[in-house]
Amino acid sequence: MASDRGAASRQTRTTGSLIDRDSQFNGVFRSSGNVTVVGEFEGEMHCDGTITIADGSLVNGTLTAATISVAGRLSGEVRCHGRFEILASGRVSARVVSGAIIVREGAFYEGEMRMQDAASAAEAAPAADAPAPAAHGRNGRPTAAAEHAAENA
Repeated sequence: MASDRGAASRQTRTTGSLIDRDSQFNGVFRSSGNVTVVGEFEGEMHCDGTITIADGSLVNGTLTAATISVAGRLSGEVRCHGRFEILASGRVSARVVSGAIIVREGAFYEGEMRMQDAASAAEAAPAADAPAPAAHGRNGRPTAAAEHAAENA
């Protein structure tokens, strides 16, 4: 019996958490392991391992993980410390910050992408005391709002 419990425990650790095709989750989800979404998820997900968004699944929210693989639909914001990959069946509309970004042939992506490792992300966070950069139009001249701010400074 004891060996059966040990085997079940090891299997749970390797498979991680599952939001199955018959499930809908709305809220904040945290995992120190891996997470696979086959159903629907809306909210925040924080994962120390890999988030896998399966083909046919729907995810809308803010995701933070070491690695993220998308074969389903994802919209929202993504912060990935390692590799963010959109597979051929994946459809992503999101703002993505990741150390490595892979978009497979046939995949769809719409949004803002920035490659940045976790250490750089912490350093690049804007300081609260830093002045805002001057706004310039297409012609390189300051915009009306920037001119107004300069007059009032």
